[in-house]
Amino acid sequence: MEKAVIILTCYNRKEKTTKCIRSIVENNSRLSMQFVVVDDNSTDKTADAVRQIVPDAVIITGNGGLFWNGGMHVGMEHALKNLNDADYYVMINDDVEFEPGIFDEMAEALFKDGAEGSRVLVGATKASDGTLSYGGIKYLGKKSLKLRTVGPDEPLTECDTFNANCVFIPRKIFLKAGSTDPHYSHSMGDFDYGFTIKRLGFTINVFSQFVGTCNDNPTDGTWQDTRLSIGKRLKLKEGVKGLPFKDWYRYLRKNFGWDVALVRSITPYIKIFLRR
Repeated sequence: MEKAVIILTCYNRKEKTTKCIRSIVENNSRLSMQFVVVDDNSTDKTADAVRQIVPDAVIITGNGGLFWNGGMHVGMEHALKNLNDADYYVMINDDVEFEPGIFDEMAEALFKDGAEGSRVLVGATKASDGTLSYGGIKYLGKKSLKLRTVGPDEPLTECDTFNANCVFIPRKIFLKAGSTDPHYSHSMGDFDYGFTIKRLGFTINVFSQFVGTCNDNPTDGTWQDTRLSIGKRLKLKEGVKGLPFKDWYRYLRKNFGWDVALVRSITPYIKIFLRR
């Protein structure tokens, strides 16, 4: 039986986290699964609830300040050091409710590629209205940074990176790519990680069907909300869950070069002052 290590991070949303995990463990039989859950010091007893569903889960307690990328980095580092014999490593978000048997099907698709694997398989998700919410990411131009999300209707499209709501990574790729960059706070870590995989010469494709349901994060109340004042938007942008300058600049410099980073790192500020 093939083994998969499922890595996720969570914080104070017990119902979503447990619903996500149940949708995996109750509906897949092909894989032997080991969960690595980074609980960032939740106060709603998420860890206890997870143990009731998966008694052998590895639960790592954070300090309350890891956020998404920090939590995933910790979980992936644990897997690299202690669970490096699995066939697949799966990055997931705990707000996805997965379709029955979808992990079995994704593993089967990668198995057909060969035991070592040469590509990463991204599971695209749909919103509650059935439209594409998250998936692979294809950049349309280096200078403009325009991008589009790739869904299950384009399984042969080679993506540049991905949303890590569900990503199957064969062992060979995982051991070479390592964990997410710890310099990122919350977002950008998954996009950056996808680029790391591409630079290593591997392919990123989207699975041929939706893997689960996960609604888009709304822009209301975020730095992109044009109804808010300029000062409020600036404050939200520089917050951990916004688009902090240091994270955004690092992402641009690593993956698009110094020239793009120097110009595009200030673009969000221009949009804010122009109220766009």
